[in-house]
Amino acid sequence: MKVISSLLIAFACTASCNLVAQPEVSVNLNVKRSIDGLSTFDRSKYIVMHSMLTTTDWKGEEDKLDYLLNDLDVYFGRDNGSMPYYATQVEQNPNNLGYASPDSIAAYGKTAREDYYGKTLSKLHKYDNRSHVMIGGQINQFWIGNHKGKGEWSFANTDAVGQYMGNFVNEFYRNDNQGPNKGPARPQYLEILNEPLYELVDVHHGKPIDTFIFHNEVAQGIRKVNTSIKIGGFTTAFPWFDDNNFNRWDERMKLFLDTSGEYMDYFSIHLYDFGYLNRDKGVANFKGARIEATMDMMEQYEKLN
Repeated sequence: MKVISSLLIAFACTASCNLVAQPEVSVNLNVKRSIDGLSTFDRSKYIVMHSMLTTTDWKGEEDKLDYLLNDLDVYFGRDNGSMPYYATQVEQNPNNLGYASPDSIAAYGKTAREDYYGKTLSKLHKYDNRSHVMIGGQINQFWIGNHKGKGEWSFANTDAVGQYMGNFVNEFYRNDNQGPNKGPARPQYLEILNEPLYELVDVHHGKPIDTFIFHNEVAQGIRKVNTSIKIGGFTTAFPWFDDNNFNRWDERMKLFLDTSGEYMDYFSIHLYDFGYLNRDKGVANFKGARIEATMDMMEQYEKLN
């Protein structure tokens, strides 16, 4: 009887719910929604992939490339490999040991621009306007002590890293008034390091402040040779600001904003929409309100300071 009673209650609830009026949606075609002058969804900004036109991955996969870019209307958005790779190729400045040779950077840059992109990839120039790529650095070449350049030389300090990055931006991309035969478009954004705290702090138990000071000093080095690229960080993955009663916010992002805010043109976070290390029982929760709250905390604190 208990089972039958439960079923009757369930059916009664279902019938009652069905009697509730259905929601009504009205569409007014004469109304245009505009926020700060923007009224359309910019796919070139939001529908991007972690790739670039210059990667060799597209060789032999041109049909997939065309499908992604034209049929699905996707854009290129990120290159985290080129700048670290060429740091292993350029020569040391014989007049300033521990610094990359500006002449060597310029020579490699011209070859990459005009020979590889301008000539070898000429058949792909029809996709040139699909590149809205930001570039970034990696710990394996730019953290002091990790770099190995041609001839086994290493960056002497953060100023050397910054000047290399700034010169890379200057030499590996075409100028605004030039076409794709002179190289790829120059990026507007540069991330100093990609997700550095996982390895430097979580794995090797360093202090976050050391990474943030690194950002400041590298940014100053970049500005000695390039004043246009927008510099950002600290490019954190999984910004769980509320961990440990919000102590994680205090110890990481808040500390970064306090320490490095004046040196950054923007702040960078990486949001992954999947369960991480079985957190919250594997539920993907970097979405919706959590994303809004994460960005709101950063924006509001930055404005207050």
